Amino acid sequence: MTTEVIEPEIRKAAFLVTLRKGEDGYVVASCPSLPGCHSQGRDRAEALANIKEAIEIYVDYLADETDEDRHFVQVSVAA
Repeated sequence: MTTEVIEPEIRKAAFLVTLRKGEDGYVVASCPSLPGCHSQGRDRAEALANIKEAIEIYVDYLADETDEDRHFVQVSVAA
């Protein structure tokens, strides 16, 4: 008897991310299509890394709340 391991389908999505300078000098990152999804960083690179993590957590939370399958998301940001 052989068992075949079936890999889950990985879906990719791109999200628009906006960056702006915060009052405290940090870079604030927001994802307009995900209400309330914001992050920040000391510089552009850190802000982008942090918003990517925030988007992944947000999407994972939505999947948990709606009882749907979980999906991994690759976020691409134009530089």
